[in-house]
Amino acid sequence: MAFIQGTSKNDTLTGTPLADRIYGLAGNDKIYGYAGNDLLRGGSGQDTLFGGSGNDTLYGGSGDDRLVGGSGIDTASYNQATQGIIANLKQGIVVTPIFAPSSQPKIMPLGDSITEGEHRVNPTPGTYRIRLWNNVSADGLKIDFVGSQFNGPPSLDDKNHEGHGGWTIDEITNLVDRGILKTYQPDIVLLMIGTNDALGRSGLREMYNDLSYLIDRIVQQSAKTQILVSSIAPINASVRGETAANLAQDFNALLPGLVDRKVAQGKNVSFVNAGGSLKLSDLTSDGIHPHHQGYDKLGNAWYDALVDRDTLTGIENVTGSRFADKLIGNGAANVLQGNAGNDTLIGGFGNDTLIGGSGYDRFVFNYPAEGVDIIRDFNPNFDTIIVSQAGFGGGLSRGTLTSREFRVAATQNSSDRFIYNRSNGNLFFDVDGTGNADAIQIAKLIGEPNLTRNNIVVI
Repeated sequence: MAFIQGTSKNDTLTGTPLADRIYGLAGNDKIYGYAGNDLLRGGSGQDTLFGGSGNDTLYGGSGDDRLVGGSGIDTASYNQATQGIIANLKQGIVVTPIFAPSSQPKIMPLGDSITEGEHRVNPTPGTYRIRLWNNVSADGLKIDFVGSQFNGPPSLDDKNHEGHGGWTIDEITNLVDRGILKTYQPDIVLLMIGTNDALGRSGLREMYNDLSYLIDRIVQQSAKTQILVSSIAPINASVRGETAANLAQDFNALLPGLVDRKVAQGKNVSFVNAGGSLKLSDLTSDGIHPHHQGYDKLGNAWYDALVDRDTLTGIENVTGSRFADKLIGNGAANVLQGNAGNDTLIGGFGNDTLIGGSGYDRFVFNYPAEGVDIIRDFNPNFDTIIVSQAGFGGGLSRGTLTSREFRVAATQNSSDRFIYNRSNGNLFFDVDGTGNADAIQIAKLIGEPNLTRNNIVVI
């Protein structure tokens, strides 16, 4: 067995034939297990983890990671995630947004014409918001764009935004001071501003100070709002002059430090290098606005800031987080822990949504107070609810419930342990069977299937 740790660079780390622990750090690492039952942990970069043979556990960490299990029964673990996840073994995708995956956060795209899209050369109403919306929808998430402005193609379902062509940082600050945040109450602000300041020959210090003040004003008016501050798009010197191009470049170089200082002050701010995803070839002939493909790059960059998206290959098990997860099986033999066909789904802590798919699925509950899991496709002819004897207590014996331990009703009697309300699909557990201790709801079965005692097994 070996303990192997990378550096902050882009490392390649390879284990031994024994059960190894291999940790990457901040770079985009390649981490290889070997023949043992390895624990592979990525860092904050976009890592690739190869389990090799053996029953391996892979922790991607932050960033868009690729987890390859290899042979053996391998597990992708998200038990240290700081938000809920959506794990879809059928698609081989796990997404971890910065917001709760069951929520629909209000997002305000805030900025100038690159947010608006109504510019003279190759206008693109909807701008980066089109690709961002499509990415969010494709991965089963929901957002709500908010703002006083409205544009975009018919394919963009939500056209609201707060982009204003030709505006400077100061003008956006004035808008904030007029109460735009109080009106729309965004959970997240996507802020990209400064191009018109560079074109207007503002000084670098002035631009820096203006943006610093704008961030402070947003925080003062809406302290809980998450502010994502982006670099601005490059400016083509051959079209707009070297002074503006250099000013934009120098401004972008200062933004990570500015954001770090705001974070140190306890402010809810993050830096996103969306503008840095663009090259001069991504701009229209006016030298400042992206063309359609450039806006797609911006949309992808914003999405990467909002959502970590891992791809899974050869992964049999997924362990969910301690938050509200959505776990989707694939109809094959897998364990989705927090998870999924002949699938075993273990929601764990949080109010999870579990979808087994086809096959004989097992929905596992280790403790009665882990949260209320929503089971969307329970089939009493094939599926089983598994409960832990040690975790639940109440004098349960291993095996199928007895007739005295299960009741279809809205209330308990003297010996009930599990009470199922067929009118709404709610399943409760009562540790003493008398009602002296409050019954705890452990699940809600959508569609109110005909659950019987034979569907619940104690292990």
